[in-house]
Amino acid sequence: MQAQENGSLSHSAAGLYETCLDTLRLKFQGEEKELFYRSFENAYRQISYKNRENKRRYWSKTALVLMVLGTGASGTAAAVSLFAIARELFSTSTQSGALTAIIQSCIPLILVFLLALGFLAACLFTEFERRNYKETWARHSAAYHRLNIAMVRHLSGLTDEEDFMKEALHILEADIDRFEHNISGS
Repeated sequence: MQAQENGSLSHSAAGLYETCLDTLRLKFQGEEKELFYRSFENAYRQISYKNRENKRRYWSKTALVLMVLGTGASGTAAAVSLFAIARELFSTSTQSGALTAIIQSCIPLILVFLLALGFLAACLFTEFERRNYKETWARHSAAYHRLNIAMVRHLSGLTDEEDFMKEALHILEADIDRFEHNISGS
């Protein structure tokens, strides 16, 4: 109830997981355990940051507006100018055989067509880039939530320290494997 009054459940969840990290820091004292904790916290914070950043980039309002309006407008401009070029070529070629006259009358239409194609290509490139953010957002989001579950499970007494460490390392290794798989394209 308190989280809903404050605006967002995600803010209260973030606070909960910060508390979990603080509790883990206290539990993982000593040279070997502290090394694990520092590595875990570093990886956790990187994944958390990348999760938020890729989500923000994927749902970028600029990219969405560009995709909807840009592709529609440039696609329409390209189609209209292409039909106008075709109409001009067919109507001019039957009236006059001069190739230079035909080309001169079509130059503005050809420029509009090429500009529209260029803008359409830029819109499609933006969408492909946006889709890359979606995959990395999904990958980091899954790892982030799995690490959160592992922390809560351990701090609730459902797993012992060794099992938590193994599970956390397994989650991080799976994230790295997925990254390597995506990079290699296989």
